[in-house]
Amino acid sequence: MQLASSPRKRKAATMPFDTTSLKCNDNFVQWSSLQTIKSKRVKELAYLKKRIYELEQDLVRAQRCHSTVLPWEEVAKALADDTLDKVRENRTLKSTVEYNRHKYAFLREWVHGMTPPKRHVISTFQDSWRHSHIFDGDASMRQAGYEWLTTHVYHNTSREMARAAPFPEADVDFVHADITCNDNVMHVAVTSQLLVPYPLEAAVQALWVADRTLLGFVSEGTIEERAPIADHIIYHREEMGPASGHIRVAGNMLYGKFIASPDRVVLVKRSVLKDDAHPLDSDVWTCDVKQWIVADRVDANVTRCRMYDATGHPCTERGYVPIRELAKCFRLQARDDAEAAALLRLRTIDSQQRERVRFAELVHLLLEQQTLTDAMAALDDSAF
Repeated sequence: MQLASSPRKRKAATMPFDTTSLKCNDNFVQWSSLQTIKSKRVKELAYLKKRIYELEQDLVRAQRCHSTVLPWEEVAKALADDTLDKVRENRTLKSTVEYNRHKYAFLREWVHGMTPPKRHVISTFQDSWRHSHIFDGDASMRQAGYEWLTTHVYHNTSREMARAAPFPEADVDFVHADITCNDNVMHVAVTSQLLVPYPLEAAVQALWVADRTLLGFVSEGTIEERAPIADHIIYHREEMGPASGHIRVAGNMLYGKFIASPDRVVLVKRSVLKDDAHPLDSDVWTCDVKQWIVADRVDANVTRCRMYDATGHPCTERGYVPIRELAKCFRLQARDDAEAAALLRLRTIDSQQRERVRFAELVHLLLEQQTLTDAMAALDDSAF
């Protein structure tokens, strides 16, 4: 009789081979782990992409949201703009402080360099200004100097016009030259009146141009404009040309235009005897010049121009030019200083009268040219 085998033996008998001896390969384990990690990262990337899309949609909705509350983007931009404005304002204030510091230093030096004023009442018939001097500072400081000099001359118009020779009661052209000589130092004062048959606005424009270009109209002098200042203030260097041989005559001139009232305009001129930024050569002759032109409206088509010029004796850095040397410059043969002064006086009266006539010619020429230009422009406009 055969005994039945146990279940364990029967299971072992049914297996074709022994599996206890088999083991997993290391490469297979590593590959399985990588596949698991890769699957997780793919899922994470897919989730993150979806999340990015959702956030972008939220951002679009937030930017397009219409409510009483300002969008955060506009608030941020406004804060940035306000910050920039404050930065600019701060820089401007720092620049102003620096400018005032330099200005204080220059003014302090200038005031301390002045002689103590005389302790008496200031006479209204004496000049209250010193020789003009522009420091070599920054553009804003020089601008203040230009404006101060021209404005000061303008505010002295009434007092200086009172020095002029009496103007005729009738509205007629008039020229008078007064030459004085004290201690061989000459002073020339010319009073003139000119009637212009044009409206005030046109006459002032012609006077403004003629006054600055008269030098080239009556002689071979040249004009060089300095840095631009303002519409009503112009700074020129004027070369009058060689007076005789090796002698050079030049000067820095300030021109100003001021509207005193609807019916009056004042033009002023002032020489700058010393400009640290544009110095004259030591041997150049120059003069202290002040001029006032008061243009008044007589009626709608007539303008009256009253002028007063005050010119000092030529000078250099060494002082006034000797009067006999000045006479020799104009080919005047003088035996002594007194004769030189007399000859120069006669010549100056004649030359100033001729110069005023040429000035009137230039003004009328400019007005005629402007009238012709306006007429041509009107004709062109009507053609269209």
